[in-house]
Amino acid sequence: MVEVDEQNAAGYVSFTAGSYGAGARFWEIGIALLPQWRGRGIGWQAQAMLCDYLFTHTPVQRIQAGTHAENVAEQKSLVKAGFQLEGVIRSCEFRAGQWRDGQMYSRLRDDPFG
Repeated sequence: MVEVDEQNAAGYVSFTAGSYGAGARFWEIGIALLPQWRGRGIGWQAQAMLCDYLFTHTPVQRIQAGTHAENVAEQKSLVKAGFQLEGVIRSCEFRAGQWRDGQMYSRLRDDPFG
């Protein structure tokens, strides 16, 4: 575990509910770290802890997270937190004057982790 300053926030994690059809509920998680906390191993740990919490306290089978295709640090963080790449979401966001691809990752309740 990375030691953090307990007096200051490093960032935040979030989750929202989604559904692919009748009874197929999932959580989508996100994270935002302040710049001075990035690259310290805090992000993947926070995401893994959030997944553990959601799997323990809710009946969902799936947790997913999307990221920008160029955000290699977040992709590595998600894999370290037990997520698997599912695929590219083509032209899903218009940013900085152009359409950009995203990537979707997921972690299932019964995926091996840890």
